[in-house]
Amino acid sequence: MIRKGWIAIPLAIFAHWSILDAAGDKLQELDPERDAGMADSIWSVFGILPAVIFVSILWAIKQFIVRIKNKKKPNQSLQP
Repeated sequence: MIRKGWIAIPLAIFAHWSILDAAGDKLQELDPERDAGMADSIWSVFGILPAVIFVSILWAIKQFIVRIKNKKKPNQSLQP
């Protein structure tokens, strides 16, 4: 299960960051007087950090749920 994380986590981080970066660009295009160019620039550079935190939290929750499900399953090796 952890092996899949080495692919899923970086993809999710990039997707989260790029979607919010594109949303900022679109908002600037729709409302040029928005005056958030500095905030958009900061997000473009440092927005990867909140993305890493967000995706890590989601991955930890998923792993927790998977472990709980696996503990509730009866041990199949004891059955004939």
